[in-house]
Amino acid sequence: MADVTNAILIVVFTLLLSLFTEFVNFILVYRLPEYKKNVADIEKENEALEGLKAKLDGASLTQKDKIKKSIRKSKAKVKEYNQKMFGIKFKSTLMSVLTTVAVFAVLSSAFEGEVILKLPFEPFALIRGMSHRGIENDNFYDCSFLFIYVLGNMSIRPMVSKFLGTEAPGAKTASFMMFPELEEEEE
Repeated sequence: MADVTNAILIVVFTLLLSLFTEFVNFILVYRLPEYKKNVADIEKENEALEGLKAKLDGASLTQKDKIKKSIRKSKAKVKEYNQKMFGIKFKSTLMSVLTTVAVFAVLSSAFEGEVILKLPFEPFALIRGMSHRGIENDNFYDCSFLFIYVLGNMSIRPMVSKFLGTEAPGAKTASFMMFPELEEEEE
């Protein structure tokens, strides 16, 4: 029989992991002057880019070419700043991955083969491997710890980052569902 307290325990572990990860990020990244400077540079360049895009709408044909060239330069600068940001955050990202794997190993050994929850639906085949991992029966409404752990990580970590104000620049407007802008080809 599924016990909801185990599911709550897994969510609490996920929340604690997220808070620990943010603490490690603060120690290794957020307090560094180079990180703060890079964030300021990215925000400044994004504002300049938005200004250029606004100018593009009311510009004449000759001005549009100059503005498009400036937009390309500005996008290249943003890309360069993001590459610097990746280098700055590499150590904390590695630490985050290691702690996530360690917590996964602990939870896996504690809850392997246990039914944590009963789902109100039968997951489709792609998700079923994760939601039913380690459970020996054929009742696919039974949910293992992995499903709750993954959903917890996907939902709690961004909320903790947003609550603590440690979102990366551009993350407030960027979305994984947005399509990249199509570049106009020059003739």
